Parts: sequence; structure tokens; C-alpha cells
Amino acid sequence: MELILSVPATLLCLSLVYVFFLIVISCALQTSPGATHLKFWALSFWSPALGGILIVLRPYFPLWMSDYLGCLLFLTGLACAWLGTRTFFGRPAPVLFPLLVIFGLLPTGIVLDTSFERMALVRQLYIFSAAGVFFALAAAECGRGKKGERLPSAWAGVLVFGSFSLVHFGALPFPVFDPIDLTTSMPISRWLFVMVVLSLLHTVAVAFVCLVLAKERVEIRVQHLANTDALTGLWNRRAFVDLVQSHLQTTDAAGTLMVFDLDRFKRINDRHGHLVGDRVLQAFAGFLLALEGPRVICGRIGGEEFAVYVMGRQGPDMDRLARKVCLGVSILKVPGKDGRIFFTTSVGLSDTSTSGRVFDSLYDAADHALYLAKRRGRNRSHRRDADALLVAAPPRIIDAGARLSA
Repeated sequence: MELILSVPATLLCLSLVYVFFLIVISCALQTSPGATHLKFWALSFWSPALGGILIVLRPYFPLWMSDYLGCLLFLTGLACAWLGTRTFFGRPAPVLFPLLVIFGLLPTGIVLDTSFERMALVRQLYIFSAAGVFFALAAAECGRGKKGERLPSAWAGVLVFGSFSLVHFGALPFPVFDPIDLTTSMPISRWLFVMVVLSLLHTVAVAFVCLVLAKERVEIRVQHLANTDALTGLWNRRAFVDLVQSHLQTTDAAGTLMVFDLDRFKRINDRHGHLVGDRVLQAFAGFLLALEGPRVICGRIGGEEFAVYVMGRQGPDMDRLARKVCLGVSILKVPGKDGRIFFTTSVGLSDTSTSGRVFDSLYDAADHALYLAKRRGRNRSHRRDADALLVAAPPRIIDAGARLSA
């Protein structure tokens, strides 16, 4: 009698947990109505909540409604949990496969055997197998993650989904060797209560993992927005300074700072408009991004001023690179009101061997060198410790694919 009462009570509790998290996700949908993964996750809680209620109220519904419809709703919830996880990580949702699995439940028992007990056994084995597959697929999606994105809690998703996949596959022998008693109003079995309790715990774990994953993604995006210049996609001044200063403090490797300023940029804005000016900034930033690699940091540090820090390199190599950048930029063309316009840049250089390992010292030296480059004609580079002016006139244009990462 205690087991009979505990199974429906636990199922009802499980359904209430589904409803609670359904409300939470529905609130999230109000702020992100286009989020496909939230819609799938909402269905993954709504469907089993209704299915659990149908099974709890089994004595008051026809068998096809309580057993088959209830099981279909549970399978729908499992499929939506996988689809929600898949779309969360930016992959398309293959709806056909889940539909085949869900509605494959209907004819299975009838085709194999017409007896009520055998149909129930086949239905249980089918549901356990499908649940194991869907949970394994969800674990695989968490393991793959999203390209270019690292969410620490993704491995918690692998653990939670993967463990419950193993639980369902491991439970396959139970309906065979210890069949559920279906002669009563509520199915009875020694292992059924354990599975319901595990489902309750797993539901809570999955919900929290999903919420934490979403929270981590928001935090990463906020941090990215806080550290990135919105117009050019380069690091902003604060992030650039922090990255360079961190490298200077944690390693003894040499480095070179190059500070760029677009020549007569105000004239471009005044003559062609700020929209064209923005295009010029974006074109120049795109040129710098071609240099970026594991040992190169690029940033926009204000207005038309940019900076590049190259780790482990200094001396004549950097002078040649600066001259090539000047020449490469001078042939860039940007659409303007009266056709395509050209622009140039001046560069000031400093390195750790002459200016020390403090960012402010490096920047002051490079900024002074930039001032001298502009004063002596623009469209050229100058080094703080150089005695002679270095004019940007190399025989070849910089290869944008060479990333200084070798």
C-alpha cells in the first residue's frame, strides 16, 4: 500500500517540478521570443508534465489516453530536450528523426503481439531505449559545444545527460525479469519507484544545467561586448591595455608596440560624411585583423588611433612590417560619395628593449614616434630610437595571410 501511494505521489511531484521549470523558461521566452532552444526546452517540460498527470489519473481515463498518450508525451519531452540542447549550441533541429521515434511507439506493441501484457512490456522497453538514445544525443551535443565558445558547465551537461542515458539502458532488463503489475489502478513494481525518483532528481539537475549554460553564455557575450569595439570588432582600449600589460608582467619575452593613426581622418569625415569615415575605420581594422594571431594583439584605442602589440619580435623585422602596413593601407579603396577614396596611416614603434616592460612607457614612446612620423610627412613609420626616418616604400605589399604566428 505504501508503494502504491508513493508512486503516484512522486509522479505528481515530478509533474509539479516540470510545471515550475516550464514557468521559468516561459518567463525567459518573454525576453527572447525568437530563441528556438527555449521553445524546445519549454516543450520538454510541458509534455512530460501532462504525461505524468495522465498516468497519475490512470483510473479515470481510457487506457489509450493514460498509457499510450502519456508515454507519447514523455517521449516528446525527451526529444525536445535533445533538440533544445542541439539548437542551443547553434545546430539545426532534425525534426523527422524524433517524430519517427515518438510515433514509432504506437504500432510497436500491436505488431509484435496482441496480448495486453506483452504490449505493455514492449512499450516499456521501447521507451527506455528511446530515452537512452535521446539522453546520449543530448550529452554528445554538450560535449561538442559551439565553435569558438567555451562554456564550463557544458561538461556538467555531458555528465547529467550521459548518466541518465546509462540509467535507462541499464534498466532495460527490469521490465523483463520483474514485470510491472498492471492489474491495479496504478502500475506497481519494486524498481518503478526508484526510476520515478531518479527522474525527479534528473529533471532538477537538467533544468539547472540548462539555466547555468544560458547564464554563462550571457556572461561571455556581455564580457565580449565590454571588451570589443563595436564598430571594428577589435579589442577596445581597456581590453587591449589589459592584455598587453598581462603579457609584459607574466613573461620576459621581448615585444613591440605599434601605434597607428589614420592621416587626415577629420578631412575624410568632413568631406565624405561620418558613414564613409566608419567604412574607412572598418577597412583599416580588417587589414589589422589579417595580422592577428596567437602572438599578435590588435586594438582600437580611440577615434582613428589603433595599436598592435607583437610578442617576441622587435628590431628591423618590425620596422619592415610597419612599412609594409603603410604601403598596404595606402592602396585600400573605400566606397565614397564621389567614387572610391584612398587613405593612409602613420605608425610609431617602440619595444621592450628600449622602453621597458610597463605599458605606459611603451605607449608614450610609440606615441612620440607617431608624432614624429606625422610631422615628417605622414604615410610612414618611425621608431622612438631611430636616427633616420623610415619611409614606407617597400617593393612588396604585406601578405594578409602571414599572421606572425610562426
